[in-house]
Amino acid sequence: MKCNSIFDIDSVGPAKGMDLPSLKLVSKSMNLDDIATQNIPPLAEQLLQTKMTLPLGEQKKIYKILREPLEFQEAVDILTKVGLTNHFVTGFLLNVFSDRRAWDVQRAVYERFGFLNSHTHNAMIRLAGRINKMDFAKRAFDAAIAENPDNMTVYRNYITAIRQSDGDFEEAKRAFDLGKEYGLDEYALRNYMIVAGRANRFEEAEKALLIAEQNGIMGIKVAIGFLVAAIQVGKLDVALQFYKSFENQGQVPVEIRHFYIMIARKLGRFDLAKQFFFNNLDYAMPRLFAEYIKTAGSFNRLDEAKRALDLAIERGKANTRVLNSYILAAGKPGSFAEARRVFKSLTTEKRNIGTFEANLCALTRCGQFKEARRLLKWMAVEFNCCARSFSEYIDTARKQNLPDEVNYAIRLAIETDNVSIEVQNNYMLFLADIGEFRKAKKLYTALVDQSKANIQTHKKYIVAAAKCGQFSEAKTVFQGLLTKGIASTSIYNGYLRVLIKSNQWTIAENLFRWMKEQGIANSKTSDLYLGSLLNSGRVFNAESHFWDMIEQNIDTCKTYRRMITAFGKEGDFEKVQRVLSVAEERGLANNEVRNAFIKAAGDNGHFDTLPMFFERMVETGSADIESINHYMAAAGKCNRFNKVEKTFDLFENKGKSAPISALNTYLQAAKRNNKDELVNALFQWMKENRRANRETGNLYLDAALQFGWVQEAESAFQWMVENRLANAFTYMIYLDILYAQGKIDEARLLFKELPQHLRSFPPTVQMESEKIALDCRGFSLAALRLAVFEFIESNPLIDTIYLIPGQGCQEENRDAFLNKFKEWMKFSSGWTFRQDPNNKDILIMTKE
Repeated sequence: MKCNSIFDIDSVGPAKGMDLPSLKLVSKSMNLDDIATQNIPPLAEQLLQTKMTLPLGEQKKIYKILREPLEFQEAVDILTKVGLTNHFVTGFLLNVFSDRRAWDVQRAVYERFGFLNSHTHNAMIRLAGRINKMDFAKRAFDAAIAENPDNMTVYRNYITAIRQSDGDFEEAKRAFDLGKEYGLDEYALRNYMIVAGRANRFEEAEKALLIAEQNGIMGIKVAIGFLVAAIQVGKLDVALQFYKSFENQGQVPVEIRHFYIMIARKLGRFDLAKQFFFNNLDYAMPRLFAEYIKTAGSFNRLDEAKRALDLAIERGKANTRVLNSYILAAGKPGSFAEARRVFKSLTTEKRNIGTFEANLCALTRCGQFKEARRLLKWMAVEFNCCARSFSEYIDTARKQNLPDEVNYAIRLAIETDNVSIEVQNNYMLFLADIGEFRKAKKLYTALVDQSKANIQTHKKYIVAAAKCGQFSEAKTVFQGLLTKGIASTSIYNGYLRVLIKSNQWTIAENLFRWMKEQGIANSKTSDLYLGSLLNSGRVFNAESHFWDMIEQNIDTCKTYRRMITAFGKEGDFEKVQRVLSVAEERGLANNEVRNAFIKAAGDNGHFDTLPMFFERMVETGSADIESINHYMAAAGKCNRFNKVEKTFDLFENKGKSAPISALNTYLQAAKRNNKDELVNALFQWMKENRRANRETGNLYLDAALQFGWVQEAESAFQWMVENRLANAFTYMIYLDILYAQGKIDEARLLFKELPQHLRSFPPTVQMESEKIALDCRGFSLAALRLAVFEFIESNPLIDTIYLIPGQGCQEENRDAFLNKFKEWMKFSSGWTFRQDPNNKDILIMTKE
């Protein structure tokens, strides 16, 4: 494809002095379809000279002849050579060659070809929407309505273009308000509702629904738009009620039946989705199969996804959409081979961008980033717009703590013009993850100033601020959104998460109760409140809230996962088993729940309950990488290293195909079972083969402390610093190693020279007269000792310190940690230690 050639305006029309070849005119009696099958450009060129004597339908056949095997510029050359310079040709060129690679030529055709009217404006609007060139779409829209304001197609195409791009709601609203005077069709109403839902302006979707009812155009497309908008903003009760209104009328259109499964998935109710699917097989269109397979995949029920796929094949409903959904459902660690099998079985003509998006998602989930990189780059070149793929790629790489992959995707997105708002939102979270809050704030500010920020931008920035400990900034943004009246349930939930993260339990509880009273709380809100109760140590209250959620049918998979984790930490394995049993009964035992159960069993020494449980997961294809990791970790904790090795063998080529997370779990189990030679060999192999990350390095440093390795620890620490992998825990563990070797002065020097973004401790959480509380949760012994020692030296008037030391890096037993800390603090005989009688987690240091 000649992607950089620019249309030459001097060649428009038959230029003066141009000698057109003397061509013999084709007989008018010749069949045009026969000529089209021959696909011979010279014949097409001759036919074009007779275009004025042919009807429009026949002219279109001629234009189709030009498409293959000609490239875009070649088609332009032929058209201009014979003097075809009318608006129909311009529109044809824009529509047929709607490819990002030919954008420079297309833009020149639109701007300089001449003969512009509503036909060519509409063509440009459609094209610009497909490849996210909304500045040109806006120019074309304004020109079109200035020329012919009552052309309904222009409004429909422009709102559709906005939906296809980043979704500028204010611009969609302008088009909507202008167009409703002339009567918008159901396509325009549907797409406007979707844009409104994406912008969390559900009242606008309701307004569009009312207009549809008043104008008697309450068709399927309007219903789809309203359902999508309601689901987007979390109005699941409204969506469900709207869906059931069709049931009350006696029949639900087959085109919207899949929405019930989508609502059930959002509610976390796999049991409802499954029941509905099998009750509606007689009405099942491919979309219903695809939605159920997607839902089964989200609950890690590959057995159900495979069953639905087999039914779709049996009934002749297994189209590309269905197969794409199955690739996505199977594309997880533990079942990746199945996803690959289906992908390869699809012939080239049956593959579409969704197929490649599903395959890319499978690759990134399974840590196959080398292949994923090649696919992402190919997609960026081959398809008009794949910004969604970039967004998913960045988010997955971010969650797997792979900064190189995030940076690669960002660079490629910029090069290929795939920087959507979601790409920037996920990159903002990545910047927060690596402690670059100033850059995250700069990006957020730019998006707001350019009016590009959507509801997810605000929510993710609030979360990003909290991640970096910038709680006052999160509060300021939240209050600003309240003032502007754009704080959705999603925003409230984001701020509730911030309050929980910053240990502001009372405010969090008040906010939850207020949201419940105002009717803006959803199942996610209840889950967050449950987390607030659990994080503040009130397991009894959390348990009561948990059973209330079940009674109100707002329980989700996350609800059960939280409770299993909480009871596991409490050591109440009987309740762990009971919660799992209820989750399975209600169809909510997805892999998150099962994995939490595996971890709880391992933490509480109940490994014997796991082998059969885990084997069933493997047999049904529902075991993912987290299942394998937790099972290996449980076996390692219970001194069953033979089980660890056997489980690691599930990876076909062991190290080569095992994800980094599995390698790290294997390393952790080897360390715990004192396999010192294996620990050293595995770390060196991972480092040499670029399979090591921050967690790997920290695990190895921890092993160095355990086995007394001095030189190895120094080498590993320097490697992590040089590769920008060192975080606060890295320094803390290394400080412990220096202390263990008696290198106190070296430890103090390292502590004083910590990078600025790691010098945020000890955080002051309370000050009263000469008393101060320090929150040092997560500190290692050496780092905690140094932090307190430095604080005492710089604040000589302080006579009482309320210390919240937490668990620390190495010790699992809190009491043991506190006792050891007291021993380490014998540097000063002027301080006494005692536990706070009202809170066993707080240590009171008093100056004598």
